[in-house]
Amino acid sequence: MEHSFFELVRAMCKNKWPKEPWKDCADMAELVNEPEERTITWPEKWKANYIAEGRVGLLVSMARQRYGEAVAGTMSALIGSVRTESALDQVGGWLLTCETGDALLAKIRQM
Repeated sequence: MEHSFFELVRAMCKNKWPKEPWKDCADMAELVNEPEERTITWPEKWKANYIAEGRVGLLVSMARQRYGEAVAGTMSALIGSVRTESALDQVGGWLLTCETGDALLAKIRQM
């Protein structure tokens, strides 16, 4: 009976978070610890993603003011999935040094 319950819970967990890979749990103790580990790391992941989204928005706003709406829109599409701090810092530096919007977009495309 315990094994059937274990299989049911494991299947439910895999369906609950389909985009997150689940390690294959061997027993109930491992299965119980897996969501707990996710819960512990979730706030850090959310915070990092929230901060990155804010930085992307700020960089796009700066590009809009300096180079116009067309460049800002293209830049937003290009860096929308960029989440590393070093990459966003690099884009911020290019905003200061690139003479034209086309030069900025060319550098971003090379990332």
